[in-house]
Amino acid sequence: MSTVTHKFHRWLINAMTFERDWRKGNQENFDYYDGQQWSEFEKVALEARGQQPTVLNMCRPTIDMVLALEAERRVNIQVAEREESDNMMATLLTKLLKQVYEVNDKDYYAAQSFREGLIGGRGWMMAKPKKDKTGQIDIAVDWVPWEEC
Repeated sequence: MSTVTHKFHRWLINAMTFERDWRKGNQENFDYYDGQQWSEFEKVALEARGQQPTVLNMCRPTIDMVLALEAERRVNIQVAEREESDNMMATLLTKLLKQVYEVNDKDYYAAQSFREGLIGGRGWMMAKPKKDKTGQIDIAVDWVPWEEC
């Protein structure tokens, strides 16, 4: 095995290890958002003392406020011309993009990917070609859950 191949293999193993550890920690971030902030050990200890494992969840309302601000301040996309002669084409492309986004509920998917990025650090959405029922190719906008990124 050459040195270059060996180096790339080491990088791959390091990336896989990082990803495994990151996913475990990221799930904890989503659990905190959902109010699950006590470990099983802590719950058992509290219940043994006769205390209820109560959570005053400050994560969720803070994140929800940022999500609302993002939705309120989301900007409309606009294609800009490079030269004055491109103005008509830029206007047409802007209308086309807005139609594709509207048909595909882009705002919903944008909000989902922003939410996951805010909670766990990784949010993803994509546009891709998709065949409709008649076999015509359409453009689909979709959100990719953080577990699949």
